[in-house]
Amino acid sequence: MSFWRVSCSTCGKTFSPLQRFIRLGRYQTKTNELEKLIVEAVSETNYRRAVQELARDGKLPVSFHTAHGWVLRTDCDEIDISKRVIGSAPIQIMPDGTKFKSEGCNGEARKGDLKVVIGINTRGEIFPLGTWAGTSWDAVSKQWQEQGMKFPDGSILICDGELGLSEAFAEYASEQQRCHWHIKRDLYHAMYQDGGRKGESKPIQEALAGALAIELPQEDFKYVSEKEKDDIEERMEKTEAAIDQLIGYFQGHGYEAAATYMRRAKIGMFGYIRRWLKWGLISP
Repeated sequence: MSFWRVSCSTCGKTFSPLQRFIRLGRYQTKTNELEKLIVEAVSETNYRRAVQELARDGKLPVSFHTAHGWVLRTDCDEIDISKRVIGSAPIQIMPDGTKFKSEGCNGEARKGDLKVVIGINTRGEIFPLGTWAGTSWDAVSKQWQEQGMKFPDGSILICDGELGLSEAFAEYASEQQRCHWHIKRDLYHAMYQDGGRKGESKPIQEALAGALAIELPQEDFKYVSEKEKDDIEERMEKTEAAIDQLIGYFQGHGYEAAATYMRRAKIGMFGYIRRWLKWGLISP
């Protein structure tokens, strides 16, 4: 492509307005959109078939050797977490992991785990903070330390009870909030480990769900009366005391796994309320 260039009447420096507008480097050989098409195409099949399909669909024909080189050098899998993206306001940091199974070799499936971290800003906009396969949460935290990752004061970590997760991200958030849905659901599995069955765990799960459901006022924090704030804090403290009684009940009836689970869950059970009382911020 040939571009018209304009020059400064004072210093004589030239540049191409159109090239800047469409974000093409001076010696760039392809657009980011074409690279994206190539990466998406070859992720589904082999290089030769992928470029043949692109040419057949009317896209720009590319040799499979060129496509291979582009994919090897691509940076599309790198997430740039800049201050411009994160901003200066507190955010929600939401990490989660899941197991996966894919085709392996010699007829045996390959197993692994996938970890994803997303951020949510005060406007409710979601943006990626990273994805990892076959990496521990501790390794993710160390990688962030090397990158000098920082989040604004008042940011909150929202997560389930996966071992090592909250510890790995403790330094990045002012508060931690355990997922209430997981607390209720996973309590059954914790009781089951010590012989508890559905008939025993269901009433406790239902009572726990009711205790956790503390609604915050919808109006702006500065317009909420001090009495209402005191009432919410008092209810939170009463619920935490009830949780201590529940932990004692589990220990007294031989449910050691459930007692340990609830003791860990209590640490971040009402982080969203403490954050609201301190910063006036509503969490999702």
